[in-house]
Amino acid sequence: MKVEVNKFTEKQTAAQTWCLLRSLPLLLGRLVPLGNDTWKLLLQIADAVEVVTAPMVNKALCVFLANLMETFSTTYFNLYPNENMKPKLHYLIHYPQQMLEFRPLIHCWTLRFEGKHVYSKELSNRTKKQEKYL
Repeated sequence: MKVEVNKFTEKQTAAQTWCLLRSLPLLLGRLVPLGNDTWKLLLQIADAVEVVTAPMVNKALCVFLANLMETFSTTYFNLYPNENMKPKLHYLIHYPQQMLEFRPLIHCWTLRFEGKHVYSKELSNRTKKQEKYL
C-alpha cells in the first residue's frame, strides 16, 4: 500500500500544531536516523518557531532567525523541488525585520483570538446545517 504524504491532512488547531511541533523532537528524536534531511528541516522550523515566540528580542536573535530562515528555504527547495512554499512559511522570511520593528512578536499573535473564535465558527456551521433541513 503506497501512502501519499502530500494528500494526507489532519485538522488541528494552531495551539495543537504548536504543541506537536514542540514535543515531536522529544518523542521521536532518538528514533530518526542520523542525517535525515527531512528531520533536519523539521528541527529548523521548530527552532524558528521558538525564536519567533521568544518573550525577549535582541538584534543577535533577529540575525540568527534570518540565517535560519535562509538555511530553511534552501533545505526546503532542495528536498521538495517541485513544491511551492506555503504562504505561512514564506512569511517567516519577513519576521526578523518585524521583530526589530515591533519587538517580541508573541505580543502581536492571535492565538488566543483563534481559540475563542472556534466556538463562533462551530455555532455558525451548526446553524447552517440546521437551515438545510428546515
